[in-house]
Amino acid sequence: MVALAVVALAAMPRVMDAQGVRIRGVTSVRFLELRPFIDDSVAVGTTLPGAIDYRQTADGLVVRCVEGDAFCRFKRAGSTANALPLTQDLQMTAWGLGRGISLHADVRMRNAMGSQPALWPRAEDAFDALTAYVELDRAQVTARAGRQYATSGLGFYNYDGASLTYRPNRRVTLEGFGGWSLAQGLNEQVTTSEIGAVDELPPDRNALLVGAQVRLRPTDRSSLSALYQREVRDNRSALYSERIAVDGTWRFGRAGLEGSMQRDLSTNEFNELRARFRLPPIQQTVVSLEARHFRPFFQLWTIWGAFAPVGFDEARVQASWRNTAQSLSVDVHGAKRRWEDTEAGLDFEALRADGWRVGGNVTWRVATNWHTNAGYSADVGFGAARSEGDVGVHWEHGQLFLGATASAFQSIYELRIGTGRVLGAGLDAGWQISPDLRLVGDFSAYQQLARNSAPSTDWTQRRATARFEWMVGSDPGARTVSAATRKAEARARGNAELARLASAHSSRLPASSGAPEIRP
Repeated sequence: MVALAVVALAAMPRVMDAQGVRIRGVTSVRFLELRPFIDDSVAVGTTLPGAIDYRQTADGLVVRCVEGDAFCRFKRAGSTANALPLTQDLQMTAWGLGRGISLHADVRMRNAMGSQPALWPRAEDAFDALTAYVELDRAQVTARAGRQYATSGLGFYNYDGASLTYRPNRRVTLEGFGGWSLAQGLNEQVTTSEIGAVDELPPDRNALLVGAQVRLRPTDRSSLSALYQREVRDNRSALYSERIAVDGTWRFGRAGLEGSMQRDLSTNEFNELRARFRLPPIQQTVVSLEARHFRPFFQLWTIWGAFAPVGFDEARVQASWRNTAQSLSVDVHGAKRRWEDTEAGLDFEALRADGWRVGGNVTWRVATNWHTNAGYSADVGFGAARSEGDVGVHWEHGQLFLGATASAFQSIYELRIGTGRVLGAGLDAGWQISPDLRLVGDFSAYQQLARNSAPSTDWTQRRATARFEWMVGSDPGARTVSAATRKAEARARGNAELARLASAHSSRLPASSGAPEIRP
């Protein structure tokens, strides 16, 4: 179907120079293995004497027992299951329909095969319109209507509605927006079954979203933005959320300062307070210092906010160094955090209230076509910890790149005795067939070595991805240049993109239920 669509678009007659259509497609096929949890039991008599609620078997397995029941129950990893999800993303832009009028759409089609297709999130959702709107863009005014999303100091928000942006001068931008609110990351109404699957008391009515934003550039080296956003029940009988965000940056000399604030007006709590100071570079070294306060945000309709989640304060330092030839780079960071009082714990022992994390990455271009990278990070907190590392080597030549990576991670599970260790190895490759066609793929295998009685699933698995990226249609930003110049520029863009992808290669550690789709 996709191939027929590409051929049909390529065969379309050439339209007027002032009009055009551009379509970018990403066709992806993935393979993943998991061992889902299944319920199991053992006779009470086969367990070691101990507490009533929890006991151990002779081989160290922790089971849950109920007084008076002849069996103790536990969960274990079942047989290996696999899923083969297929996704087709289409990003379409059409312009020249009138002065400043254009159409934009980003749609996704899904399907899945394998022994358990449902392992892939939202595999049953065959079609989803991520965005679909018409835009009118003039010198001072931009208007949009339809399904859209935008990023801001409150993260990203998506809705079905309209927005209007007014730029009275180059230093001031005013924006207003409103419509029917959609669940973040789902592009679905808040009454959808996806919300009900994770919350026992989902809202029974949809929400209306309204907001306004002001963006200022007081000087050429500073910027400031302020956002107000409110979500109410669609019959206006209840409030779902009311929040504000302020963000700013200021560069002075070779240093810089940036900060952000998020406040929940419905609970009078700060969800985010952050300040980051970037010191002037010394030789090829850049150091930044950051202070942050964070507290989880929950909308008023969900019950999770009733559990009074606490926030934490964190101090972080980051340093980066590049040699003069830009062939060797080192990045390191470290942070210390402290949680607020949870008003919970034991009478004879206070719960741990602090944690820390460290990490670093080294990239070295050994030769023109070869570069390596290595990274490590550790995160230790209350009741759980995780450390991970990876090392890779990559080769580039013309329109091709190849890479190999070895990775490892270890988890100490939350409030449980035991550790999980996983080793992984992977290969990836890419081929820029033409400026508008690219084929990339990767394969990874993971082996869990020991669990030390930790109650977790078995991470031993294989994963693979094949992705075909293509574009058809004219480029709205194309210049009138010679064919040779266009060919050289396209080759340079392709090589730069391949190098970026290879350099950005990082450890591919598996997720517990398959890599979720987090794109809005």
